[in-house]
Amino acid sequence: MMIYRRCIERGALAQSNCSQTSFFRLVREYDLLTPATQTDNKRRLAFSKQYANEMWQLDTMFGPYVTNGKTSTQAKLIAFIDDASRVITHGQFFFSENTDNLIVALKSALYKRGVPQTLYVDNGSIYTCMEINQICSRIGTIFVTHRYAMVPRKEK
Repeated sequence: MMIYRRCIERGALAQSNCSQTSFFRLVREYDLLTPATQTDNKRRLAFSKQYANEMWQLDTMFGPYVTNGKTSTQAKLIAFIDDASRVITHGQFFFSENTDNLIVALKSALYKRGVPQTLYVDNGSIYTCMEINQICSRIGTIFVTHRYAMVPRKEK
């Protein structure tokens, strides 16, 4: 109650915009009064890593159409994001989504940010190809596809 009153006194809140009940609900929902050291683990997501280069996530996004004379081709963005820092380690547009272009993008990402411990991808055909699996194996990166990460293994 005292925190709510102080927020109103200092102008951080207006009583007409935020009722006392709403304030307490938000404080409880987001653990705003709990010290940060106790809430870090609770807010961490299942695939969220703590340090940079522990895991990169890779995906393709369909981009804008690019007109070249009379023909129009849709560009595809292949991008890598570091899970801990949320830094885009590399992103590059291509006119086709194939293994050769993925290898070019992966090479650029490795040159820019080093070798990740884990590379997490969905089960798209270009990501599950033998070439990417072999590259990850040679550089010492654990290659994880979405289907293996999400389906629990049966115990024998």
